[in-house]
Amino acid sequence: MDLNVELERIKFHNFYRRTFQQAILLTKMQNFKISGFRQHVFDGIVLELYLMWIRKEGKAVQAVKHNTYTPARGTRRTFSDIENGTEFCIRDISVIEDKAVIDWI
Repeated sequence: MDLNVELERIKFHNFYRRTFQQAILLTKMQNFKISGFRQHVFDGIVLELYLMWIRKEGKAVQAVKHNTYTPARGTRRTFSDIENGTEFCIRDISVIEDKAVIDWI
């Protein structure tokens, strides 16, 4: 599932709005915080609920992809929401076709 594709993102956001209260309840049950740097925990819970809903519809998601922003070490995020990376969540390792170690230095 590529959340950079507009239709996929719209479907997810619609689900997010419909299940917001349920996700808050699950988050509180786990004693997670819902604001600040813990927002990724809440988003992860909603994403898992969405993937469970998709599975009930008979569809399988092998991986999730979305562009993301990660602040560089020592810098503070001030005004930019421009993505500087791509986040992958591999749910089925059979989708990995090639493995390599890349030396970036």
